[in-house]
Amino acid sequence: MSMSRFLSGLLNTISVRFIKDLILVFAIAFLVLAVLTYAWQGRTTEQSFVQQTQTRQQVIARAGAKSVEIFLKSLGDTMTLLASNNQIVEADEGGVEVLNQFYSAWNDTSVNGVVFIDANGIVKFSSGRSGRSLSGVNLADRDYFAWAKGANKGEIFLGEPVISRLGSDEGQYILTIATPVHSDGEFNGALAIGMLISDISSTYFEPLRITKDTQVYLLNREGVILKSPYQQLLGVNYLDYLEGVSYKGSYAVRNEFSFMLSVPTERKLDVILPEADNENELMRFLIATSPIVIGNNRWTLALASPMKKTFAFISPFYRHQTTMLMLVIGSVLGITLLGIVAHRIIERNSYLEGFTYGRDYGDREDKKKSKRKSV
Repeated sequence: MSMSRFLSGLLNTISVRFIKDLILVFAIAFLVLAVLTYAWQGRTTEQSFVQQTQTRQQVIARAGAKSVEIFLKSLGDTMTLLASNNQIVEADEGGVEVLNQFYSAWNDTSVNGVVFIDANGIVKFSSGRSGRSLSGVNLADRDYFAWAKGANKGEIFLGEPVISRLGSDEGQYILTIATPVHSDGEFNGALAIGMLISDISSTYFEPLRITKDTQVYLLNREGVILKSPYQQLLGVNYLDYLEGVSYKGSYAVRNEFSFMLSVPTERKLDVILPEADNENELMRFLIATSPIVIGNNRWTLALASPMKKTFAFISPFYRHQTTMLMLVIGSVLGITLLGIVAHRIIERNSYLEGFTYGRDYGDREDKKKSKRKSV
């Protein structure tokens, strides 16, 4: 009987200790699992956010690029009709009013002015935002005029953005569209429309920003920046700019941009770039690009969002995840503490029970011995 109680007590002690160890192992394993799950969810959330941001930017950039393409094509088609107007073809004085009417119809767009250039390259009529006449200005050396002399009726020239030498937009990047004017099958001059890149940007590009910190850029095929939120970057070849700054991974980033500019396809980039205001400060940017293709011309529209500022949108999700992790850790620690306290109570009760049984057993044995002696 005593042996069976001894074994029972031993097994009870082992069982209690096993439960205690099991509780501790479970608590540690659960905490490790909770931390790993938190880290994994954080990483997954960041990747998902990056993908969603770039996809949104890609769709918006594509829409902006297509809007510009449609606008320029519509403007070119209208110009070919204007070039067939008799007062323009004959170059009589009524051509001034024709240009005024044309400009009035487009003055709420990016069109900054329109000129009719005679066969000698001299501006004959003009109409534009400045209100000043440009008659008499020699534009014979412009590439669009040289092109127009050998072009067929109805063809459109879209030049690369250049620095304007005329009117109120002098010194700024301007985009020119031109078409030849023919009279009886002979070259009689050209029509040319000028548009400020800054006006095109404010109309079509600035509304594309998904946050107030999103930066919009327009680059030509060689990498020259035609539109930038930073004045110091206008006219700068960005590939040369990146070659002039050195940091870990800068060579790979330059190659990424070089490839992006070389292909007429959309691209998504997640890169580290120097800040325009401080080359020594690096920042992670999420970039989506879309090509703008008009004839033989191609530009790249790029939306760049600073990751640090854009990432602020998911801070509430991280706070929620952190709160949940703290609740899980607190719950596990609380359950573990209760388990340890319960274990201590069981140990104490087992000890007291064993002590009481041992004492009573000793008393009974002593009484038996006393009775045998008395007999």
